[in-house]
Amino acid sequence: MKRAPSRPADEDANAIIPGPGGVWDIGAIDAEAAKALGVPAGPIRLLYGYHSAHKGGWGLQHLVQREDRVRAIKGASYENCKEFVWDVAANWTEIHAAAEPGRIKAVWPKDGLELGIVLQWTGKVWSVTTALPFRPDGKPKLYVKGQTA
Repeated sequence: MKRAPSRPADEDANAIIPGPGGVWDIGAIDAEAAKALGVPAGPIRLLYGYHSAHKGGWGLQHLVQREDRVRAIKGASYENCKEFVWDVAANWTEIHAAAEPGRIKAVWPKDGLELGIVLQWTGKVWSVTTALPFRPDGKPKLYVKGQTA
């Protein structure tokens, strides 16, 4: 019996999940935010990714394979993980620090929650690593749209 690989080939993991209307770029870290944060400006994309119970993962597969994430996203009134990611990527207003070095969290405060997507720069685009609605924690924001230092 041949088993499916636990991780798809890189070309499969890096496949772009199109957003509404078939667009690849579902949002962006704009020039103003990039300058304030000291990071590259660029489009936000959701990639197919992969999930490993022991090694984590990234992208859409990492989200849909995590029952806790799916429950939380549905609890925030989203039908599925893709819609959540698309909405946050298009509407984020804040950037917070992410737990992992080299990553940032784009956040959209909505309905008493902070809807967040964790992003990592690939050298060309900001790739969605994971996503989750969370309660405001009062930690400092790295950037807020419309506010200059």
